[in-house]
Amino acid sequence: MTYPTPELVASGVPYTVRTVNDRSPSSMSDFDGLVAVFVEGVTGAHVIHGISAHADGVVRLFEKSEDGVGKDIRTWDIHPGTTAGFTATTR
Repeated sequence: MTYPTPELVASGVPYTVRTVNDRSPSSMSDFDGLVAVFVEGVTGAHVIHGISAHADGVVRLFEKSEDGVGKDIRTWDIHPGTTAGFTATTR
């Protein structure tokens, strides 16, 4: 089986989280389980499909191919924003 090449994102640079499963997130629990997270940042807009888990006060989102259930692509840390909303940063 072949997998598509993942989109280019900037490592270590925060991306603004716009939606989680097509809704504006209001708490860290909105990121629980299998999710589709829409982010915007220096490389444009991206949809991250994956599975999340809470660890060390952040949400770890394990980005996967195939709409969140395929091969591992990268890991994101999701934090509450400093003024409002949430940010996602690749590890």
